[in-house]
Amino acid sequence: MPPMLENLKTYLSDYVSKRVPGFLSLLNVICTTRYGKDCLSLFFESPSRLYLVFLAYYRGDALSADYAFTIAVLSPIALLARDPGLAGKLLELVKLGRDPDFLDVLTKLSDP
Repeated sequence: MPPMLENLKTYLSDYVSKRVPGFLSLLNVICTTRYGKDCLSLFFESPSRLYLVFLAYYRGDALSADYAFTIAVLSPIALLARDPGLAGKLLELVKLGRDPDFLDVLTKLSDP
C-alpha cells in the first residue's frame, strides 16, 4: 500500500476509535473471521467486502448499513478531502462493487 494510503488508514483508525471506542475491534473480529484480515486492510483492498460485513451485521438492513458505513469510514474521508458530496459518491461505488474505481478515488485524494 502506498505511504499516503497508509496515512489515510491511520487517520481512519484514529477517527473511528476516538468517536466509537470498540467498534473497530468488533469489526476486526468479523473481518478476520470472514476474510483473514483486519477491517481497514480489507477496506483498502476491497471496500465492497467491508460494506457486506456492515450489511450482514445489520441483518440485511441496507439503510442502517449505508448509514453506519458512511459515518464510520466514508464521512471521515469526505471531511479530510473537504468534499461533503464525496461520501455519497463513494457509497454508490461500494454498493455497485466498483472497488477499482473507489480505490482510484482514494489514491487521487492521497496524492500531494
